[in-house]
This record gives sequence, structure tokens and C-alpha cells, in this order.
Amino acid sequence: MGRQVYSWSHALGTGIILTCRKPLNTAQVESLGAFVEEFEQALSRFRPDSLVSAMADPQKVASRAGVFDFPEYCRPLFDLYDRLFAASWGRIDPCVGENLVSLGYTVSFESMDPLVGKLPAGRPRRTRWDRIRREGTRFRLTGPVHLDFGAVGKGYLLDLLARKLQGMCCGPFSLDAGGDLCFSPDSDPVWTAGEGKGSSVLVALEDPDDADRAIGLARLDREYGVSLCASAPSRRHWQARTADGQLIRLHHILDAMDGLPVSTVAASWVLVDGREPYPTAWADGLATALFPCPPQDLLASGDEGRLPPFDFLLLSRDGAGHDAESLSIQMSPDFPAELFLE
Repeated sequence: MGRQVYSWSHALGTGIILTCRKPLNTAQVESLGAFVEEFEQALSRFRPDSLVSAMADPQKVASRAGVFDFPEYCRPLFDLYDRLFAASWGRIDPCVGENLVSLGYTVSFESMDPLVGKLPAGRPRRTRWDRIRREGTRFRLTGPVHLDFGAVGKGYLLDLLARKLQGMCCGPFSLDAGGDLCFSPDSDPVWTAGEGKGSSVLVALEDPDDADRAIGLARLDREYGVSLCASAPSRRHWQARTADGQLIRLHHILDAMDGLPVSTVAASWVLVDGREPYPTAWADGLATALFPCPPQDLLASGDEGRLPPFDFLLLSRDGAGHDAESLSIQMSPDFPAELFLE
């Protein structure tokens, strides 16, 4: 039986592609699509009808007396952010949504003007994740707050979908959301850009400066399942003018400590074993955390049990260049990649 492919093209702004060995029935496909819709209606700040958008609206905060109840399946997501916030010393913080709004990232990137105007004169005053009152999935706000769960949310949704698929008898499967990948255990070689051998699959690592090129290949062992996520500003960047008229380039990966885009990192990849709880969420969040946080600090947090074990590849910028010669490479010993960079 050939591969079965299903897609939700508008999900998360990137689309989600499911590839599996056995076909799903119509009811199963519709139930997965309905869950994606439910997830975004709770957590997307780009949807005006979402709970996250309501939390940023002073009138809606007042009408609810500051109380917002999220679905129970969000509890592990919020707990994961607690751990990332602590391990990154506050550099990964959902409250960074306030900074993204001030920088002009107020709508889904696909509908943004590449030149959004002038930068604000100063950084917005914002709350911090550890200062928001939360009991499980219930938030109690004293005022509006702009939350952005983009650092982890995409990977977390893939993990939730993977759990649902395990009960749908579809055989081995993979999920792809804009290049963030979740492979079930012992899956067939379903990655269309490469070829598998045994229980492994080849994945091309996209050049952050040229989407048509690869900087290497990673061979992923799928025996127990595996997740690989990447972060890079190359697909989500725009320009704005400073107060003195200077045109500068911005992107969506911020250091929450100063609320500004990280300029020293070109791209990151993180690999997490599928036996870890929520492996794709962790791979997604850690790939983002590698922008503001030194990898050795995150690895130390893993050794202390605050983070799961992970392997990584990090490309940093040397100076202001935007080519292969300006990149420096850090890679954990067990990251299974062959790089084409010298």
C-alpha cells in the first residue's frame, strides 16, 4: 500500500502535512482538522476570536473579571513554558507578544507589509510569565496581556496530533509543519526530500540564506520515534525605520530580556528522542531558546533535569555578513548530520 498524504494548508500559518502508511477515514480526517481549528481558537494571537486575543483586549478582560479558562490539553504546554522560562532565565517568555506587537508583528506574517513604519521610541513595559497568576489552565489577569505561544505551540500541536493518530490505526506516520518534523516509531521513509534506510530517514537542512539550498543532511533514527525542529528568521522578517530614519531589518525571534530580535544567530536545529514526553514541543522550544541562550547553559539545565536531553546544530553570525563565510558552527557530538559547510 502506498503512502497516504493529508494536509491542513492554513494551519498555524505554515500548514501541516500528515504522511502515513494506511488511509484514514473521512471522520478521522475531519476530527483532526476540527482539533487544529480548536487549538488555534484557543492559542493563536492572530485570530480575533481566540482566547489569547481576548486576553489582550481591555474590555474583554474587564467583562470576564480577568478570568480565562483554557482547554485542559493546554496544561502541559503552560507547564513546559514554566520550565523553559526558568531554564532560559526569562529569555523565553510568552509575554514577548507585547514586544512583537510594538515591532509591527501584529498580524499573521503572510498578510504583513514588508515595511511596517517606524519603530516605537522605547520598549513597551510588559509583564513577565512568572508574574501572571495561573492555576492549571485558568489565568487570573489584572489587566490585558499580549501572549505569544509561537516558540513552542507548533511543536506542541504536532505532539497532540501524534497522540490522536496513535489510536487511528494509520500505521507509521510523519507530521510536517513548516519543516518542524515529528516521526512516529519505526515509520517508513516518508520524508519526500530524502530517502530512508532501515529505521532511519534523511532530512535536508535548509540554508538560512537560501531556501533553495541545503547546508547539510541529517540522518534520523526512527526506531523509537524522533522530532526535529528548526528556527531561523529567514522566512519571517520585515523592515522598519528608527526615529532617525535608518532602515533596519527585524525578525520574530526575540530575546525577552530586551524585547529585540537576536542578531547573532542564523539558524538552529534541535533533535529530541520520541520517548520523551512532548518531544516536538521541546524540540521547537529549544530551537528557539538557542537564539538568546548559550547552548552550554541549556545543556547544563538538561543535566540538572530541568530540560530533556537533546542534540543541536547552531549556526551563528560572524559580523554583519549574510553568506556561508560569515557563519560559525556549533554542533553537539551526537547530532547526526553531515554538513556541506567548510
